[in-house]
Amino acid sequence: MSRDVGGACCAGTSYRASPTTLLCCLESAATCTNSNQCCGQMACTSGRCACRAVSSTCAANADCCCGRSCGTAGTCL
Repeated sequence: MSRDVGGACCAGTSYRASPTTLLCCLESAATCTNSNQCCGQMACTSGRCACRAVSSTCAANADCCCGRSCGTAGTCL
């Protein structure tokens, strides 16, 4: 994913850690072809970026399913 000339992410992407480097990436449920396109610690599963379950690794709250938070230890609470 790249940023356009104005510095904004391309349509349909977010600019956040993936997992630690800030870049344009796809959020949960977005269509993907590989996990490198997904934000944070999410994986591309069956063609979609999949949120992370409780106790799974995370880089941000948005990585975790069901509105859960990413704890200081880097796991979904």
